[in-house]
Amino acid sequence: MRRATILVLLILLLAGGALAAEAKKTETQTVPLPRGSQLTIRIDDGNLSLTTWEREEAEIQITRRVWARSRREAERRLESIEVEIRRRRGEVEMVVFDREGGRHGSFWDLFNPEAWREGYGAWVEVELRVPEGTALWVEGNDLDVQLGGRLGKVTVRLDDGDIDVRDLEAASLLLDTDDGEVNLYRVNLPQGRASVATDDGRIRVEECRIGQMDAETGDADVAILRCDAEKLSVRTASGDVELEPDLNSLARLRVDTEDGDVVLALPPHVDAELEIETDTGRIRSELDLPVERAEEGARIQARLGSGRARITIFTEDGDVILERR
Repeated sequence: MRRATILVLLILLLAGGALAAEAKKTETQTVPLPRGSQLTIRIDDGNLSLTTWEREEAEIQITRRVWARSRREAERRLESIEVEIRRRRGEVEMVVFDREGGRHGSFWDLFNPEAWREGYGAWVEVELRVPEGTALWVEGNDLDVQLGGRLGKVTVRLDDGDIDVRDLEAASLLLDTDDGEVNLYRVNLPQGRASVATDDGRIRVEECRIGQMDAETGDADVAILRCDAEKLSVRTASGDVELEPDLNSLARLRVDTEDGDVVLALPPHVDAELEIETDTGRIRSELDLPVERAEEGARIQARLGSGRARITIFTEDGDVILERR
């Protein structure tokens, strides 16, 4: 989403004459990368797309784009953006950096004419194919990341940027972004752990198989739909939570929010112990459950069926809604 917005705004800036010229260069190279190796990537201001293949090498395609006030300046600054690949036994590190330093033009600088008069705009597009089983570590600022394939342990830490994970098998996932969104779709970690955290970005998880899932956000919403997980934990400050879990393997579900509402959709036949409480909010249930109402809050404590799964929900000021699927 951020990538498309940046490109549209850059087109408008070019049309308006703020940046009169563009320089672009695409390079492809292949480096040996044995199966099971560690790949570390550090990029600012760009987009990273990664998938896997069966070869024991990494194919790297890098597109560098620079916008400046003149063609000559754009071409000069283009050459200052370098890609350094460092090889060590069992590990490859790729770093994209500007050897001249200076302003790259962050997302919010697009709205600041003074920032563009001071510097230039740069964008780096990286497409990677790596061996199956590669352990991945990604760091970046103003970086969007898309992942798929079969990987080992995956860690992505961003200051700003969206993370999109689709059709992925991995040993574990740790995804952390300050201001971006995180989307997981058809992710398979049946014995592994997925930990997802954002400050202000939405978290959405659909049709996944995960051993243990932890999701935490500040002011944004969380939706976990049609997912098979043994243990599931969700924590928000003011974001709402929408849950539609697969109860076949669920052993533990815990939700904690301060001001957010919680919607939990359950099948007609449930084997679970429910403990649901609000400080000042309401509880509305389509299930035939006794709701204890206090002066301000409400509470449900009930055992359904065999009580195999344990479901705990607490919100201070939000409401809880129990729906039938």
